[in-house]
Amino acid sequence: MRTALIYPSVVALVLALLPGSVAAASPAVVASSASNAEAIGSAAAQPTPTISQAQAVAAVEALFPQVRNLPAPQAQSETDFLSGDPLWMLNWPFAGRPYAAGPGAFATVDGRTGQVVSAYFTPTGRARSSPMALAAAQNIADAFLAKALPGGPAGLLAQGPSMSLSAWSAPAQMAYSFSWLETVGGVPVSNAAVSLQVNALTGSVTNYNRQLLPQVTFPPASSAVPIGQAASTAFRGAGLVLVYDAPGAGPYSVAATAPSTLRPMWTLASSDGLWDATSGQAAGSSGLPSVAQPGGPVPASLALTSPQTQGAPATQAQAATLAAKVALLAGYGNWTPSSPNQGAEQHDGVMTTLWDVQFSPPGQSPSVINPDQMVDVQISVSSGAVEAFFANSPPATTDTGPANVTNAQQALNVAKAFVQAMDPADAAETVAAAVYSPQQGAQPTWSTQFTRLYDGIPVATDMLDVTVNAQGQVTDYTRVWHDLTPSTDTVRVMARSAAENVLASLPAELTYLLQTSPQTAPNAPPQPLPPTLAYGFRDGRNVLGPVYLDASSGTVYSADGLPFSAPAGPPKAFAGSWAVTPLWALDQAGLLPTGAEPNDPVTLGPAIRAVLQTLGTQPLTVSAGGAPVPSGPYGAYIARAIGEGILTAQTAADPQQPVTRQEFVAWVVRALGYGPLLSMPNRISVRFADAKALSETDANAVGIAQGLGIVTGDAAGRFRPTSPTTWADLATILMRAAQHETSTL
Repeated sequence: MRTALIYPSVVALVLALLPGSVAAASPAVVASSASNAEAIGSAAAQPTPTISQAQAVAAVEALFPQVRNLPAPQAQSETDFLSGDPLWMLNWPFAGRPYAAGPGAFATVDGRTGQVVSAYFTPTGRARSSPMALAAAQNIADAFLAKALPGGPAGLLAQGPSMSLSAWSAPAQMAYSFSWLETVGGVPVSNAAVSLQVNALTGSVTNYNRQLLPQVTFPPASSAVPIGQAASTAFRGAGLVLVYDAPGAGPYSVAATAPSTLRPMWTLASSDGLWDATSGQAAGSSGLPSVAQPGGPVPASLALTSPQTQGAPATQAQAATLAAKVALLAGYGNWTPSSPNQGAEQHDGVMTTLWDVQFSPPGQSPSVINPDQMVDVQISVSSGAVEAFFANSPPATTDTGPANVTNAQQALNVAKAFVQAMDPADAAETVAAAVYSPQQGAQPTWSTQFTRLYDGIPVATDMLDVTVNAQGQVTDYTRVWHDLTPSTDTVRVMARSAAENVLASLPAELTYLLQTSPQTAPNAPPQPLPPTLAYGFRDGRNVLGPVYLDASSGTVYSADGLPFSAPAGPPKAFAGSWAVTPLWALDQAGLLPTGAEPNDPVTLGPAIRAVLQTLGTQPLTVSAGGAPVPSGPYGAYIARAIGEGILTAQTAADPQQPVTRQEFVAWVVRALGYGPLLSMPNRISVRFADAKALSETDANAVGIAQGLGIVTGDAAGRFRPTSPTTWADLATILMRAAQHETSTL
């Protein structure tokens, strides 16, 4: 079980928040009396902004002048999730082709200070032919910060930058991301960050977030143990946990094209990589059970395959049977199921094909389901394993009758019984690691996390999570399971004492960790708790976060195992290629297969994945249109492309077939929303010297692409429609399609 799904690392927690959940405040309000904090938490009604909507809009316009050209925004008042302070939520309508992000924006404004605290905008300005250097983007970020915050970067601690290619907006963004941690008295606040993105091609700031600090009293740094003792104390004894893990792997982020290798790893027993500097306990326990030192050798590694590439495919009938079993055990046995619908869902760039079964209350038609009463079961097509079950409302009746659950132990008993009934094999190889209550007050619930064990060691990438309500009914069930193939090699795990000595030398940094108490009533604003003074440890990317020690080699890894490589420039393999910049962008986005050379021809599977990841418009569940999902790592992408009309089932029969230039351009043009124009009886003008060589089915697509500047021909004015598409061609065409580049191809 990768517990970061429940307790994400401290910096990722802030950077991954939705814009509506992010806010900011003046440093002047970070220290106030305890009575003020209590007043915030106990207020029955949502706090009301003291600045007007017009003032909030004016504050956004001062930082983002392009907003002045947009229609009036929609506005509503919300409450910040961490501080409990009021926010103005402003949403400017989006326009353009269907599902695309056109000229629109989203922002939140501090309802008491009038500062812009989060914003999202599409890029503005003319795109460059190549990305700007990191230093130039850093200057833009610093200048924006000086305008956005009264004190600029003063009092902030800079974190390591990163580069990304946003795959789910149009146009796509190749961007540099920058972040800073708030500080109080010189001590950083680990989950209160400022972050922004600079588009690497236009130089515009497209995302900005600042977390609002709660009005609480921060304990003095002098109450912490000396920094020289932090690492040596934190990593001693029960502070370490032995797990099977791999930096960068997780329940939803296992590589789609190849198995991940899990190794025995020593890690700090804290999901945030933090250690309480005053109590001597892990801050935010990972929930992983402490494992005694193995008496002998253990497998050196496990080959862990992703859910969509393991096991025998589940048929529609098997999915219906398994979904009915889940519903029956959860108390929905008398509800009516829909026919399993096949679709695809993406998690962290990995596409999984699923059977989706929806249940309706007795007497209701499955074709007309009230969202407030929906019960949904999703089954992995590839493995037949239950992926998720959730219910928006409890059943009116159950087969066993409701039970009164008033505490965590009773909820744990219900969860254990449910897991045992679902699959005795799961129950035999799991242990309940943690029970927490995500919702209290009028409608309490308890969630139990189960850890999978192999040879008595937790497998950090697999998870079971069961949520139980006060009536003893299971309302959520998540299962992410992988095939585990042990290596034939064995290794003797590094002794705990040796691991302690290695990790004790890590640089430590004092930090504050902010938390809120659970809600005591529905819709009640959050109640900030006194901050925890903790020590964090710097990983390989110079970021506070979880640290992993390979238990066989002694190598120290960061949470993702990857250093930031953008300042070093493109890989040497791209040197001399006319498409070096697009190839670099493709490589940064993880869409270029390992070892691929610029002039290598591409095949259908990885090519259609690159199109969807770069130009796709619907990031979550997308119907496959009833088409069968091909087997293999690209099956879900191909099914989705068929469902969106980018491919036909006939052309996608073989994921390994080579792709011609005219075929690839036609896919791109359809992905941009021009599909209805391609069947026009009159050919769209094509000005290439070899236009007569175009097929009738692809001629209009090539004409549209030429008109948009996506393709412009070689030095002789030829398009070469039947030549293979190379990775250099693919990268350049996709970048132009996303950014409307006009350089020569």
